[in-house]
Formats: sequence, structure tokens, C-alpha cells
Amino acid sequence: MNRRDPKGGLYHDLLIHSPGVPVFREDANFTLLDRDFPVDFVTCPAVNKGRVAREENCTADRINEVTKGTEAEATRCFRTC
Repeated sequence: MNRRDPKGGLYHDLLIHSPGVPVFREDANFTLLDRDFPVDFVTCPAVNKGRVAREENCTADRINEVTKGTEAEATRCFRTC
């Protein structure tokens, strides 16, 4: 999808909400837990700053604008979950 995306390395601000994903390992040392528990995850693309710097006519202000837009979308998603 991104190869044909006219936004290039800026991608988009679409999010994937994955509710109730079972977590069964501890975060710190990855040991198995006695039982799993559900966690909601939100996945979103980051700006590909390397590609943007090489291939796009894009300023740092534009990259920051896109990043803040993605952060705002993630915040809205968390508030409605």
C-alpha cells in the first residue's frame, strides 16, 4: 500500500484498534504469567523520516504536523475505547 501512497514516507493517520488481545507474558522479563489478561492495542504507522529526507520535498514542520495528527487520532481512539 505505501509504495503507491502519494504521501510517500508520511503514510497516513489511520489506526488499527485490536481489542481484548490476550497477554500471557510479563513485560519486563517475558516470563509466562499464571493466566492471561486482555489488553487493547492501537497500532499506527510512524513517519519514515529517512525516506522523507531522501525523497520528498518535505520540511521538518510538515513531518511534525503529520506526527501530531497521528498522535491526536490515537488519543481520540483511546478516549472512545
